Amino acid sequence: MKYDTIIPIGANCRVAQALRDLKLRQAAFPLDWTLNSAQAVLALFKSDFDNFFSSASCQEKVTTSQKGKNYPWVLNTQYQIGLMHEHHWSEERVITYQNRINALQQSLNADRVLLIRWDMKAPFHNDPTHAEHEKRDTDFFEQEDSIAHCYALKDLCNEKYSGKIDLLIFHADEIKEQDKRPDVCYHHIDFSTAKTKGKVKEWDRTAIKEALIALDIQLENPITELSRFAKMRSYFSR
Repeated sequence: MKYDTIIPIGANCRVAQALRDLKLRQAAFPLDWTLNSAQAVLALFKSDFDNFFSSASCQEKVTTSQKGKNYPWVLNTQYQIGLMHEHHWSEERVITYQNRINALQQSLNADRVLLIRWDMKAPFHNDPTHAEHEKRDTDFFEQEDSIAHCYALKDLCNEKYSGKIDLLIFHADEIKEQDKRPDVCYHHIDFSTAKTKGKVKEWDRTAIKEALIALDIQLENPITELSRFAKMRSYFSR
């Protein structure tokens, strides 16, 4: 399956990492390095990412590991989305995120677009950051089916943008056959097998890469090896 662009939409950063590892990540998008719920992502797309990285909606947070190490990050309190790779809010990063939003909206008008979501739950990630995210979602949102929000997002994007937008869902929990749609692609990741094979805390990154290869997901225009300057520019635009 070949696409003009492939866009990760959460629930964590593993899809973006896997795409980058396989040279399938063409640009930096706003949700690449976040923890988010499907309901929050749908709300974001409906609002055209209004207040995504504004001073009014962003709060600096710190998570402390069991070993006592502090990990600073930024929480968007309007959508309850964790920007886990941002250590603090700044005016300079507002411009960066606006550029990412512009890149996303432009990419959604390509001929063939693939949205990918890893519909993970906190029990599959035994660390305080993911657990805190899951509790925050439980407290903040009405607990509706996250898969239904993914479907609504796909339909919204196909109405709103000119591209033909497909959806691929990676899931660890089983999805009932009656809840599946014929226009959506699904791939089940077995938690116990994938974690053993990954041998690291990013076990799902390994599993997603293997799945993308098995599904033969490709770019219509493959990414060529970047020059040193382009690599530096890509790194600092993350």
